[in-house]
Amino acid sequence: MPTDRHPPRAEHILFGHTLAELRALVQDGIDSGPATPFDPENISHEGRRLLKARLLRARHD
Repeated sequence: MPTDRHPPRAEHILFGHTLAELRALVQDGIDSGPATPFDPENISHEGRRLLKARLLRARHD
């Protein structure tokens, strides 16, 4: 696990995905902006499954 002396590198794995993949997803979200305003009361239970599908798609691109 990364520490202060050993910062995270792109090849580190987090939740089964590399940091580079997670950074790409975050940047994609930042670039596209929110489709709708965030509503914590309306969080879908399918969120993890959809994120995994996006990560798999990102790996193949």
